[in-house]
Amino acid sequence: MIALVVVAVGLCAGVGVYGQVRRHNREAAIEWSRQQRLAARTPLQKAAADIDLARRAGDGVHFAVVPERLPPGLVTMEPAVDAYLDGVTDIYSYGDLKALVKYTDVPGRRPCGEHTCVRDTEVGFVTAEAPSLRHASVWLTGQASSAGQESEVRRFWAETRWVPTAEAGWFTKLAYEGDVG
Repeated sequence: MIALVVVAVGLCAGVGVYGQVRRHNREAAIEWSRQQRLAARTPLQKAAADIDLARRAGDGVHFAVVPERLPPGLVTMEPAVDAYLDGVTDIYSYGDLKALVKYTDVPGRRPCGEHTCVRDTEVGFVTAEAPSLRHASVWLTGQASSAGQESEVRRFWAETRWVPTAEAGWFTKLAYEGDVG
């Protein structure tokens, strides 16, 4: 009888240890997979996920309005820390070349500051998150990495159509891919 109890206790302990080892291995595999997905994110996916998180947390002014299509060659995006009280500026980076898009309620006397405007126009709609951002001014800074890059970026921003962020499938897709959680 004592031998039977010892065997039963030994079996229960073995099953418990086996379960703990399996659980540990399963959790380690899940964490490894998460780390792999995290490492595989592109800077653009990371930026879109960060912007989306900020927007969900109530900071919906930056990137309340985005281009209808994904800007070709875009590497990353970030909100600018504005010294201006009359709007917000979003930065679209193509490496060293950057497109700055300043959104305001009305166009200023010098909407692009010291820079030459690529575009200075009405957005064409109002968003709930940022109802005062009705006008967009676009200019470029930095150096192009290839002969045709600046022309391509300039052409895109001169012709793009804006949409509310929620309607931009490219942004939603990037934010989803960048959200590793």
